Amino acid sequence: MKQETEEDMLDFAKEVCQKYSRVKMLAEETQMQWRQDLEMAADSKYPGEKEMYDRQAEESLARYTALREWLKLADAAAFRIKDSKAQIVVRQHCLDRIPLKAVEFENGKHMGKTAVFYHKKIGLQQFSEELFSSKAQMRQLEKKFCKN
Repeated sequence: MKQETEEDMLDFAKEVCQKYSRVKMLAEETQMQWRQDLEMAADSKYPGEKEMYDRQAEESLARYTALREWLKLADAAAFRIKDSKAQIVVRQHCLDRIPLKAVEFENGKHMGKTAVFYHKKIGLQQFSEELFSSKAQMRQLEKKFCKN
């Protein structure tokens, strides 16, 4: 039973890693849309038009807020990884999608392939443990920003 839970946790962490860059890009697009809707509402001449843009801006803001909250949960879980090198590998490789051989550490140096894989394994385990407590909340947020 515990083995299944650990496997589920790792699967969820990998899923978050895959979604992270898309969610980040979607958040930027939604923020631009929200600002554009606010500008259009301010420039509109007719009350019906203003109301429409206000409603669109409100929906965009709700979506943007859900996206930002999802990203904050993922970032917070990554920052709670105890091993600093594992944290760097997870943040750069898993979340920012930087190739393993290009992962850069504090001193600007790159680590060997074996060491990077080792830290990735440790980092993903810790990341999955930290993320799993937020799984329900992240799923709920996904429903909010995916329905639009």
